[in-house]
Amino acid sequence: MEKITLGGGLPPEETNGLATEAIQKAFLDHPKHAVLVVAVVSSQQTRTNHDKGITYPVLSIRHWEVVPEEHRAAVAKVLGDALAARTGLVALPFEPGGEVIPLEPLDDEDTA
Repeated sequence: MEKITLGGGLPPEETNGLATEAIQKAFLDHPKHAVLVVAVVSSQQTRTNHDKGITYPVLSIRHWEVVPEEHRAAVAKVLGDALAARTGLVALPFEPGGEVIPLEPLDDEDTA
């Protein structure tokens, strides 16, 4: 199986759509719930595991945003279609209790 990992860094504030108080509160209040996001990633570095004889990319999130409620169905369809094309699965594999939850509207201070 091919390996890809994700680096631990987050994008800078201007491209980090998850850096709001409302989103932080949603994760703290509902830690098992999933939040649908779109992201742009690129390879940050390449790692080699000589013991296993594999070389793999370490990805970095360059930009991500929470998908607004009015676009959630369309983005979930695209995600499901991509999953089906890649794996043959027809449903997104959310863990029990990990449903996507709507986020509270942003306060004025979150958009400033």
